[in-house]
Amino acid sequence: LPWKVKYWGLGNEIDGPWQLGHKNAEDYSKFALEAAKAMKRTDSSISLIASGSSDFGGDWVSWNRVTLETLRNDIDYISLHTYIGNRENNFERFLAAQADIDDRIEVVAGQIRAVQARMPRRRPIHIAFDEWNVWYRARGSSEHATGATALEEQYNYEDALAMGMFINSFIRHADTVKMANIAQLVNVIAPIFTNPKGLFLQTIFFPIAEYAKQKDTLALDPLVDSPTYNTPRRQGLKYLDVSVTLHQASKTLHINVLNRSEREDIEARIDLVDARPASSMSVWELNHSNLKTTHTFGDDQKVRPVTRSVPVSPELRYTFPKHSLTILKLQLA
Repeated sequence: LPWKVKYWGLGNEIDGPWQLGHKNAEDYSKFALEAAKAMKRTDSSISLIASGSSDFGGDWVSWNRVTLETLRNDIDYISLHTYIGNRENNFERFLAAQADIDDRIEVVAGQIRAVQARMPRRRPIHIAFDEWNVWYRARGSSEHATGATALEEQYNYEDALAMGMFINSFIRHADTVKMANIAQLVNVIAPIFTNPKGLFLQTIFFPIAEYAKQKDTLALDPLVDSPTYNTPRRQGLKYLDVSVTLHQASKTLHINVLNRSEREDIEARIDLVDARPASSMSVWELNHSNLKTTHTFGDDQKVRPVTRSVPVSPELRYTFPKHSLTILKLQLA
């Protein structure tokens, strides 16, 4: 095709009764299969994304199973969507959403492997986590709300920490999650907010921008031993939520740590196996004393990351401040 559009979604949230064109899994899969055949016949180089379940109140596992079994020979991705919110005004429960995100990824990854096991030629199918964000305040006045400001979420500091939580999960599951794009980018539930006179950066902008610097890295699988906490729904959640990446060409290690404790700094010993760091490391830290701090026009400097260089001792230890997101950047010898 002349426009060279590589990625195509076979519908969006079709399992959701809120969508025009809503169907059950069987009807959707049959319709999507015919569309996939026609599209691939037109351009065999495109990548197709099946509409995975977005209605986690329903039988989402069955939806994905039927979709994968029907479309397994014709799709390259299946989508996942998740939005979270601190409706209970409880910081630690809010960031416990990490467990749901991990579970959903791992369930779908298992379904992909189950389908592939019955294929004569194993076709790569990955997860496109192509909608994710914090979204619970600006939901519109009705299902079909209209107007320029209906979905303009104003983000605070704790929402910025949730960005690290999401991206840490994507990195930990990088073998399956090959696409993860936030919804949206400007004004509507977005990191950048504009009007005709200018713009400001929302609090959630800064973690997204910093993690983006870790592109073209290898995701590592860290062993994490951390103090834990419980919620009514989850037991044994680790206060330190961690992902690690390595840029192989430059031998640069990134250790991404979200401290989900609202009240306690946590000291950690960092053991590097078969690796030796340089004498100092770079620290990127996002922190603020007020979890509810927001930005607006002319006032978007309150939540900003700080960077510094710190010496590395033979026994590498670091104290991660309460309710903070930290990225340690180490140069390996």
